[in-house]
Amino acid sequence: MIFAVDISWELQHAWPLPAWGLAVLFLAIAGWTTWLLFAQQIAWRKTVVLSTLRLAALAGLFLMLGGWRLSFFETDLPDLLMLVDDSASMQLPAGDSASDVGTNRLARAQKLFAEPDWMQTLEQRYRLKMYAVSEQIRPLSSVAELQADGQSSRLGDGLLQLTNAQRGRSTAAIVLMSDGIVTDGASLRVAADRLAAQNIPLWTVGLGGEQPPPELAIDEIVADDRAFLGDEVQVRVLLRGTAPAGSEVAVELRDRDSDALLARQQVRMESSPTRTVIPLTFAADRPGSWNLQVVVPPIDGEIFTDNNRKPMRLVVRDEPIGVLLIAQQPSYEFRFLKHLLERAQGQGNAAENLIRLTSVLQDGDPRYAEQDRSAAALPPVKSDELEALDVVILCDADIDQLGELMLGQIDELVRSRGTGLVVVAGPENRLAIPNGSALADLIPVDPRGLRAPAGPQSRPLVVERTRLGQAAGDLPLPAGIRWSQLPPLYWLMRSAELKPAAQVILATGDAAQQTASLPVVVSQVVGAGQVWLQLSDESFRWLSGSSTHNLHERYWLQVIRKLARRKRTDVNESARLQVSGSRFTEGQPLPIELTLPKSESPRQARVAIGRDGDSPRLETLYPTSDPQLLRGTASDLPPGDYSIRLIDPVLPQPPDPVAVRIESPSSEFAEGHAALIALDEASRISGGKLLTAEQAADSLLAELPAGRTIRLRELPSRPIWNHWVAAAMVVALLSGEWILRRRWGLA
Repeated sequence: MIFAVDISWELQHAWPLPAWGLAVLFLAIAGWTTWLLFAQQIAWRKTVVLSTLRLAALAGLFLMLGGWRLSFFETDLPDLLMLVDDSASMQLPAGDSASDVGTNRLARAQKLFAEPDWMQTLEQRYRLKMYAVSEQIRPLSSVAELQADGQSSRLGDGLLQLTNAQRGRSTAAIVLMSDGIVTDGASLRVAADRLAAQNIPLWTVGLGGEQPPPELAIDEIVADDRAFLGDEVQVRVLLRGTAPAGSEVAVELRDRDSDALLARQQVRMESSPTRTVIPLTFAADRPGSWNLQVVVPPIDGEIFTDNNRKPMRLVVRDEPIGVLLIAQQPSYEFRFLKHLLERAQGQGNAAENLIRLTSVLQDGDPRYAEQDRSAAALPPVKSDELEALDVVILCDADIDQLGELMLGQIDELVRSRGTGLVVVAGPENRLAIPNGSALADLIPVDPRGLRAPAGPQSRPLVVERTRLGQAAGDLPLPAGIRWSQLPPLYWLMRSAELKPAAQVILATGDAAQQTASLPVVVSQVVGAGQVWLQLSDESFRWLSGSSTHNLHERYWLQVIRKLARRKRTDVNESARLQVSGSRFTEGQPLPIELTLPKSESPRQARVAIGRDGDSPRLETLYPTSDPQLLRGTASDLPPGDYSIRLIDPVLPQPPDPVAVRIESPSSEFAEGHAALIALDEASRISGGKLLTAEQAADSLLAELPAGRTIRLRELPSRPIWNHWVAAAMVVALLSGEWILRRRWGLA
């Protein structure tokens, strides 16, 4: 680890007036003196020469009177973290060409560090910290001493550990030199998401060849585990593939109970290997529990097919969505939203009314609640009424009128029950949240940094979906319609600071005009629920226009359905068996967790761990501080593919079995090829870039971000105003003017 500081300088003055005042005073005096010269009615060339000399002398005097000085500061350089993978797979050849056979991947990385100019430049620009990563991450003093003997690759865990350690530090970037193979722990994608959240770009230097045998694997499934009847359920499958270019691969979503095909997507493999996200969509047309499975049929030559399928479970609720809508005044946003929720229709038991709406106007006439079937004079306060809510919408509500008791109940619903919360900012209350309020902890921005405009914007604010919103699949629009085509907004609160877990879904700004982007919709997960902050109360404008007449309804129903899916209900809760990871090294313990529904509270549980041809091994799980959470550990399992299933207690809906693989230490060589696609994806997600070793040697120094320096202390300044050069310049200019005047007969 190399510690370094730098010296920066800044030109400062001690003039009592502000800079604009100094400029006005100078211009006034300069104009007056110039006018005096022109008033003498001499030749214009002589006037220009004398004016130039006098103005230059005047500028010198202002320089001296202003007390100008050079201020120097000792600054802490931004951190640059260099990680070198020293796992056993780094012994493999550095590339696919014949010239790379004699050079291993670690040696290629060591060659980069052996360049003296390369390292010296890095040390001058950054506070350089070097680490080695394999089974664990550890500080590194010299790369030349590294040996590629790590028995596992925990790259994701190492990056997560560094990310936590760098909280509060100015970090320019993290540079990872690796083949990208992760055999244990968190994936690079998980680490990249964390890095992106902390604005730390990950630059990767890919080492190794990329010609593996054909293989397809489902790395991850991203989908909600709850839905409402009639929902369009989106399942995003992260597919990792190694197949000949141009091969057609099918990704299928099937019902495990009936083997019915629910969705299918054909993917053309443009290159080998490929890592891509495949969206699958199906309609949840029956209530109850769905046992689903994503399947990728094997391709010719594929050896390992156990990772071609991955199970998932979905619970579909057949009931109206309980929504509480609170507003102080009947604004346009409130009126359009209320009418929309009252007429929304669903399927099944919710066919007549998709939304079970309770609306409250805080400043409304009490008799209004008697005339409107969905209106109430006061918000519900009974526990059973509150627990029946799926989503709470505060539409420019008066926070003080709600009271801390109501806000505390909402906070408990969001954190413990998974109730969704939508907060809509408006010009009436402008999100005036008292200090210490429970709502201040729930919303995804710092309420102290919120600024409301004085009135409607003169310039329309075009809304765009952010890259994060696109990647998460939030708020999709019909084909052929873009967010920028929707009617613009004219009122928007400014948020100065987002919380660390906040995600901006919609923002303003036109990339073509390079205008600043302002958050419009910000979201964050809080406990079991999710909070959705809308910084404008003008979504009703999306009703206008012939091609966008239904997008206001589409937007709000998507938001409400999304937030309501997180709601925990006793009916929907089911047991869940899980293991932290899917691949383990021989000798490494398997941490097993069992989450039980509230109706079950056994003192212990038993699981069977078995593989084909062997008798199952029984392990006991014991309760933790949470009575619904049991944990246990299995160790000393020989290499092989295992299935873990619950045998005691016997539940009406047993959890899905968990598949794990125990690999010998030589599993580092099982794949053989470098996971450059994973490195590239992690780099792109975090805002960095993937480079080859040759590119890193040529352009890494030029492309790395400069980072942000931090001032540590001020050093002695160097005055300029009393320097002899300044005095000599003023005297010379005044003398020159006097001599010319004498010569021209003007003195």
